Amino acid sequence: MPSYISGLYTLTKPTSWVLTPAPSSFAPNGWSNKDMEPVPVGERTWTTWNYVVRKRVDLQKFILKARSGLLDFGCHERSWCVRMLS
Repeated sequence: MPSYISGLYTLTKPTSWVLTPAPSSFAPNGWSNKDMEPVPVGERTWTTWNYVVRKRVDLQKFILKARSGLLDFGCHERSWCVRMLS
């Protein structure tokens, strides 16, 4: 039997699908994932400026959604209710 056939045969066994979990420091009993744990203080890269820009973008998305909702509701583009959100 060629080697690639035997390799395919081992991939079809359910035991070959079992993954060993990465070690976790947050919940060592296996109920945590390394990607979902809080980032240690020394490894954090976001600054205050990143949070300010992120919140500004969130506010802009909210304003655009509110404006489009008012336009769908029937407010005209030049109406006071739409101009209020510009």
